[in-house]
Amino acid sequence: MENELANLTKRLSNQSFRVAVSEEELQKRVRELANEISLEYASSPALVLISVMKGAFIFTADLVRHLRVPLNIDFLKVSSYVDTKSTGNVKLEFSPSVDWEGKDVLIIEDIVDTGRTMDFLYDFLGSKKPKSLKICALFVRQGARTNSRVGFFGFPLKSDAFIVGYGLDYNQRYRELPCVVELLGP
Repeated sequence: MENELANLTKRLSNQSFRVAVSEEELQKRVRELANEISLEYASSPALVLISVMKGAFIFTADLVRHLRVPLNIDFLKVSSYVDTKSTGNVKLEFSPSVDWEGKDVLIIEDIVDTGRTMDFLYDFLGSKKPKSLKICALFVRQGARTNSRVGFFGFPLKSDAFIVGYGLDYNQRYRELPCVVELLGP
């Protein structure tokens, strides 16, 4: 643990931070989520996973390694953040290519923060007439509007702290961190 903290301190240079979720906690919860999803979709002929880029790519990669159901994987990209603030506008930058009409679809997201992005994606993907549509989010911020649509989640976030690591970023930085940290400032 001491070496890990020293490595994080070096990687985060002049940032103050607090480890929010360790690498071990992340991996344990990802395995548990994969088990929950595998049980839920055991009878599905081919679950369609749609990973929201870029933040969910590490979570998605680790998750699919533990799933025990047939699946198709696709990606889409949306944006709504500048620095640490949401712009309030969700922009679809590219959309999935897999046909999911009549299929079970699971959106894989890094964090449900305000819920605007998930509302947008839920409406967009729902218009394509899937058999079922749910969200799997690694983190869900308390008070997010779409909590009822989140079928699976890893960790609740009770504070407004900005988190990075394990795919989550700050201006495209810190995605590579093996754990999730709260940025506390310079």
